[in-house]
Amino acid sequence: MTEKDIKLLILNMQESGLKVTTINSRLRAIRSFFNFLHRSKHIKKNPMVNIKLLKKRKQAVNSLSKEQLQLLFSLCDKRTFTGLRDYTIMMLFIDCGVRLNELAGIEVSDIKDNSVLIRQTKTYFERLLPISSKMKEQLDIYLKVRGKVKTDKLFITQDEGELKPRSIQNRIKHYGNLSEIIGVRISCHTLRHTHARLFIQNGGSAFHLQSTLGHTSMEVTKRYVNLFATDIAESHKKYSPLNNIF
Repeated sequence: MTEKDIKLLILNMQESGLKVTTINSRLRAIRSFFNFLHRSKHIKKNPMVNIKLLKKRKQAVNSLSKEQLQLLFSLCDKRTFTGLRDYTIMMLFIDCGVRLNELAGIEVSDIKDNSVLIRQTKTYFERLLPISSKMKEQLDIYLKVRGKVKTDKLFITQDEGELKPRSIQNRIKHYGNLSEIIGVRISCHTLRHTHARLFIQNGGSAFHLQSTLGHTSMEVTKRYVNLFATDIAESHKKYSPLNNIF
């Protein structure tokens, strides 16, 4: 097996339609194997020395417009428990930008005066997120209707059981189908992206956004800033410090 053979293998995997992440996973396994063979002196030359992982092309982030959000919210029948719960869930995604598992893991005791404690995080670091007065009002309404049940989870089913992440996904998808919105995939992650976009467009700090979203590095957060550079340019025209000088 030579370096040329490895490159042909990569080409074949690309032509077969495999995703970049899948190809890179296989390359890591092959690299580990040949590193072992080389260290053990079973082979004189390691064919993986000059082989690099493929770079994943960064795709545009889906997000919803104000009108699309209003449409989704309007589809929740707040006269029913399910509709009121789903309305509250979508509001929380937009207000806080939490991940799906983080939202599903919230317990009633995690709701504070003007904040919500996120404990079930991807990075294992708890974070206390501020919530808007509108969000607090909605949570108060939901909690009164929810009442006391056996589970401590904030969001529950009609049978008073814990609402699982998969069920939350299905509910968001359900409203997406009802809305007939075209060009944007309606999902929990799209709602999270929408939070990030609106936060940046409304003049929010990238450092604050990093903390809110729970990113361990600034790199991912910078992506949102770069993606919405057009919107920032428009804001700059309006709020440039020089406008107040000359």
